[in-house]
Amino acid sequence: MSGPGYPVVVYPLGEEDGGGFAALAPDLPGCKGDGETPEAALSDLYSAIGEWIDECDALGRKVPAPGSYVSKKRDEHEHIIAVIRMQADALKKQEDFVKGRLVETQNGLAALEASVADLLERHSASEENDFPGLVTGGAMVEVMRNRRPATAH
Repeated sequence: MSGPGYPVVVYPLGEEDGGGFAALAPDLPGCKGDGETPEAALSDLYSAIGEWIDECDALGRKVPAPGSYVSKKRDEHEHIIAVIRMQADALKKQEDFVKGRLVETQNGLAALEASVADLLERHSASEENDFPGLVTGGAMVEVMRNRRPATAH
């Protein structure tokens, strides 16, 4: 009996599996055949397809439509691609957010450095020095720059 339009796969078996050929119908789980030649494997599979469908009918189970396995796998593949795209979009948004915070931090640090330098310059210009040995002016800014952690680009 032939399978009514079900796609089949025929492949050679290795010597460790007894040699010959195997055939399967991907739409019908577990439905397989084998034989010494591809034709014999197909013939065995076609008989198995008939028996598989008869057993489904006897058990009151729905018989999968020809090509349903490929459709199912295509849908799964499209779902996986959609999830990967969503994850890539989320990662891009996170990257943009982190880059924005980095720029804000760098700008804030530069403003802080400028304020400290200005205060130190004004302090060193005054005649009173309440803090002997204090590093002042441009030297303080250099000290701060040398202590700043390197940023990744």
